[in-house]
Amino acid sequence: MGTHETGYPMNRSRSVFFILFLIFSLPYTYGGCVLVFSSGDIDKNEKNKNNETPAEFTGATTQARISATNAKDLTAGAVLGSLLSVAVQGSEFNQNSVEPQIDAFRLLRFPLILRDSLRRIEFSAPTFTLSEESIKMETGNFGGSCGGNFSYSLNHDTVAKKFSGNLSFANFCGNGITISGETDSEGTYDVDSGDFITANFSFDNLTDGYFTFDGEISIDFADQPMLVTLKVLTKNNRSDKIYWIKTYSMNIFEFVGHAEIEIYGTFYHPDWGFVDLTSIDPFIVHNEDDWPTSGRFVIEGDHHTKAELFALDPLIFKVEADADGDGALEWDSGFLNWTTGL
Repeated sequence: MGTHETGYPMNRSRSVFFILFLIFSLPYTYGGCVLVFSSGDIDKNEKNKNNETPAEFTGATTQARISATNAKDLTAGAVLGSLLSVAVQGSEFNQNSVEPQIDAFRLLRFPLILRDSLRRIEFSAPTFTLSEESIKMETGNFGGSCGGNFSYSLNHDTVAKKFSGNLSFANFCGNGITISGETDSEGTYDVDSGDFITANFSFDNLTDGYFTFDGEISIDFADQPMLVTLKVLTKNNRSDKIYWIKTYSMNIFEFVGHAEIEIYGTFYHPDWGFVDLTSIDPFIVHNEDDWPTSGRFVIEGDHHTKAELFALDPLIFKVEADADGDGALEWDSGFLNWTTGL
């Protein structure tokens, strides 16, 4: 009797455990086969779930499979965050006869023109009188180094050491591009020196004529290298195609006469999908040049495919691709021109 009483709870617990095992096993079994999800499937599904795709981006959101057909578009687009297609035969635009045009290093030029514009603004020094309010309003305008102008209206708090307000550009020319539009800006600054420490620019319909930009650019001035973060949609004003820079970080090391730029992030091409990009060797851009004299970075796609872009001099670059995912770069674009992409 004692043995039966002590054994009954044990048998009952085993039965409960077996029932629970069957219940939790049912979602993963079908026809006697266990459905196994690889860690890669989980990672991909999780990544897609966290994409938070902007409503304006209606292009492909799956990972691109890099090939000889798209390697040039994907690498050039990842450098620029966009592509400008132009006709290569005749003067009329021909959608069936186009090549990607590089045109301008926009993802470097845009942050620099915003940074330099902000640095021209000087806040009034605090007077430290008890009766004066800590929040001040500053307004003004400046001309561009090669034409146009920008105006600003910023509040700055001498106690909180923060600023916020608006910058407005009208065909403002600088750093190799000309921009128009408005951007809200906020950040922190050093009250004593007036130097900006951090700045965040958010904008809608900021344009250089070729592309229209919608998103955010953040700059951390505090350390070397200067860190620039971009989350931007870029619309080709000719084709209406929209490219998405989901995450894009640039480390900009500034030296006398040149800068070195490291780039990391994720770029979405509307036709091909997304690639992840990583700098291998930093791009070196001299002050007098529009394009890098050297540098290399890699994009990675689906099925272990990848492509690398090599900057060879201020006029020439090339692209190599591993289209079958075996680790070897078997496709070579030959020499390409930075300005035309040809």
